[in-house]
Amino acid sequence: MATDPTGDDQSAFGATHPILEIEGDITALLGDEYLNMPFPGIRQHGYFGSVNAPRGAGGIVRRMPMLVRAGQNVFPSLSLQMVMRFWGLAADDIQAVLGDAIYLGDSGDRRRIPIDAQGMLAINYRYEPMKPGDPLGIELPTVEYFDLLIDLHQKHVVQADDAKESIPLKGRLVIVGEFATDSGPKPRSDESPLVYLHANVLNNILQSDYLKRADERMVWGLALLMGFVGTWIVRRYSIVLASVFTLTVLASFVWLTFALWMRSSLWVPLVAPVVEFVMLQFVVVGHRVLSEQKAKAEMRGMFGSYLSPVVIERMVESGEQPALGGVNEEITAYFSDIQSFSAFSEVLTATQLVELLNEYLTACTDIIQESGGTLDKYIGDAVVAMYGAPVEQADHAYQACRITLRIQSCLDDLRDKWTREGDKWPELVHQIRTRIGLNTGECMIGNMGSRSRFNYTMMGDNVNLAARMESGAKSWGAFNMVAQAIRDGCEKHGGDEIVFRPLGRIPSQPGCGRYYRDRCCGRRSCGCDQHCGFGNPRGS
Repeated sequence: MATDPTGDDQSAFGATHPILEIEGDITALLGDEYLNMPFPGIRQHGYFGSVNAPRGAGGIVRRMPMLVRAGQNVFPSLSLQMVMRFWGLAADDIQAVLGDAIYLGDSGDRRRIPIDAQGMLAINYRYEPMKPGDPLGIELPTVEYFDLLIDLHQKHVVQADDAKESIPLKGRLVIVGEFATDSGPKPRSDESPLVYLHANVLNNILQSDYLKRADERMVWGLALLMGFVGTWIVRRYSIVLASVFTLTVLASFVWLTFALWMRSSLWVPLVAPVVEFVMLQFVVVGHRVLSEQKAKAEMRGMFGSYLSPVVIERMVESGEQPALGGVNEEITAYFSDIQSFSAFSEVLTATQLVELLNEYLTACTDIIQESGGTLDKYIGDAVVAMYGAPVEQADHAYQACRITLRIQSCLDDLRDKWTREGDKWPELVHQIRTRIGLNTGECMIGNMGSRSRFNYTMMGDNVNLAARMESGAKSWGAFNMVAQAIRDGCEKHGGDEIVFRPLGRIPSQPGCGRYYRDRCCGRRSCGCDQHCGFGNPRGS
């Protein structure tokens, strides 16, 4: 094909005739104004066809023109011309519908060659010059033209007795091409004779082995469906299960794609759906990670004001958020109160009172949180805390007793400090004491309050008993008072590290008005529903 006149008589086609029955825009066909035709003698006694083929990505020819245009005439390609000669079809037996197919023969036995709007056939590569033993290769009988010519001359002209038998050519399609210079890249070879292009096209037509494209709507629909299934799994289950699902889907899709290609020549889009699926999973997993990080930050913010950093980290690592509402758990309730605090407000200014309370409460809170305790609330000078929630502590009773002793020791240091500050503080501050009550048992713990504002706290009879241990310590002249359950818990987890002395029994019903100063019988409940109280020697 050429843009300038070639010197050939463009109307002298010889034995080849243009194809006239064409539906569609022929200007979309590959071609030009003029055609480089064979010598007059060749085209007079033989047929010609176009061998031009545009190269695609990587220099690979992926589509072969079946029809070419020269001015207003349309001619068959070399491959189509060979098929027409093989089946004995003339140009009048060909009907082309651009964007659909080329139909060969009459309506009773029509063969169909699928083409696009440019009259091109997508090549389904079957033949390649493979290495010997390649399981994916299809051997194509190939001989050297010079060797074949010598063999034929020896047999039929010289009639030599030792002439070799040439390969049978009768009834076969033979393509003669040059290997040395007429070569280029193929899908499975960097350098391959271009004559194999026509061999593959001929094989596609003769075997009806055409490259078929899968319905992209179905492929994308399947990819989106699997993406949403993966999204559902990521939102409900672990990242590990979601990763296994993603890898399984990807491996299955890739395997199915190659299997359909190898067995049925069905081309399924691979890269774009895989990228879409993977990106969707990345977005969903990323959203979940961000949500979990946000939830962890909210947990830290929610409990940071009354939990120690160690406890918060343990809650975050456990991956469990405290449920809204309440649950029954065995914990240790802690109550402390400054002795005769009302007298302090009478002798201290408001500024001094705030400064004193802040220093005292800071010391108590730091010790509680360092040991894994949870600050419940402040009630004036009183401190309410719990051990064993929201993060489980097997030795919560023992830890609460240890912290009770540490707080009393810390208060000794504070009294010394305030005494050394001289006249800054009245004598009453130099003698400040605090009472602490503890009890262990099942309590209702959780976020309680209104829907708009709530507090992580504890409730129940065992909490009330802990408060009564603190208030009742005054009647026994003690500063640390615990229930029998605390002693049992300490002996279980702390052995004899903490020493107790029995104080007596306190009626569990308010208004009973009787206190027993005899020795405890060693049981938690004694006669008429009374609870045993124990004091630590330090608080004597």
